[in-house]
Amino acid sequence: MTLQTSLFTAHPYDDITLETLFDRGGGKWGRYDRDVISACTVETDFPVAGAVQSRIMEMVEAGRTGYANFPKPPLHLFEAWAGFSDRHFGWAPDAALSFCTDYPTNGLSEAMRALLEPGSEVAYTTPGFASVVGIIERAGLVPRQINHALQLDRPAEYMDLDVIEAAFADGVRAFVLINPHHPHGFVASRDHLAAFAALADRYGVRVFADEVFAPSTFPGETFTPFASLDAESARRSVTVTTGSKVWNLRAFPAAILYAADEATAVTLRTPGMDRVMSQASFVGTEALVTALTSTDGWLASFTAYLDRNARFVEEEFPKLLPGIRIARAASGFTVWLDLGEFGVDEPTPYLIEHAKVGMSRGQHFGPEGFRCVRLNIGTPTHVLAEIGSRMAAAL
Repeated sequence: MTLQTSLFTAHPYDDITLETLFDRGGGKWGRYDRDVISACTVETDFPVAGAVQSRIMEMVEAGRTGYANFPKPPLHLFEAWAGFSDRHFGWAPDAALSFCTDYPTNGLSEAMRALLEPGSEVAYTTPGFASVVGIIERAGLVPRQINHALQLDRPAEYMDLDVIEAAFADGVRAFVLINPHHPHGFVASRDHLAAFAALADRYGVRVFADEVFAPSTFPGETFTPFASLDAESARRSVTVTTGSKVWNLRAFPAAILYAADEATAVTLRTPGMDRVMSQASFVGTEALVTALTSTDGWLASFTAYLDRNARFVEEEFPKLLPGIRIARAASGFTVWLDLGEFGVDEPTPYLIEHAKVGMSRGQHFGPEGFRCVRLNIGTPTHVLAEIGSRMAAAL
């Protein structure tokens, strides 16, 4: 049995062939032998938005490929982000309280270093973004892992607030909030975020919000910026975002970090923050401005296609793989697959060998990932159908 994709309305992404993808190389398609479908690295297989392509080429043709003009803040970038956030999320951050960094991870590390006492514990939940530990340790802080069973049946209320409160009560000074959640793609409801913020207020916990996947929130879903909440922890928060994921601009590093209040922004103005600001790409900052101001139509088509792919996996994979458990994503381009019913303790290497499909190892995101994998759905739907068929034959 093979999975059918013919019922979907045709989309230009459907014309992308596996042969074309194998020829791309890079961190995703150069990772495995040519007969292995790569569904691991968090980048999409789609063309960069036309307006962004044009802006990058303009910069190259004009020879504007040198250093960005830092430490002078790129105010037009911050204004572009504020306008985007206002249009899409109904809330505009204060452009004057924003910073530009190279990568969001480096920006978060420097913000933690500036705002927290050395040796403070910073909590994060698993399963979750695997790079969090390094972000915390580079800042001279102590990671506090909260083993945490996500509420798979309530994806808009995915955090276990009782477990998180216990860590707060035990002396945690800060928390890394990843919303939309990665790797599951959950988007917290406003009420759920408010309940979490109330706990952070009660225990005086500083919140660092990673909202990198917010622009990829699916049609019909609602994303709430943490800093928009009416809570003390929201007013003291630091948020980071970037174009590297949604607009596929990883080769042009530029990220935005913004403080929710003036006191936090003043504290963030450190030599360390100046250093990561100076490393941001000139081409990247201009590409991100264009992405934020001139690609709303492209983004609507892009997120609709991701939504289609997520629903395809959720509805069609169980037909070939009875017993598979699939987390219902509402954002991003990764889907969490629980393969526990198939009795394979290490499904990632097993599937590389026997199905010729490469996915991310679930335990890379925490112990809850045992017998799980992360599937990248940022690819043509027909590639997902081939992945499902190969998995079924192997399992």
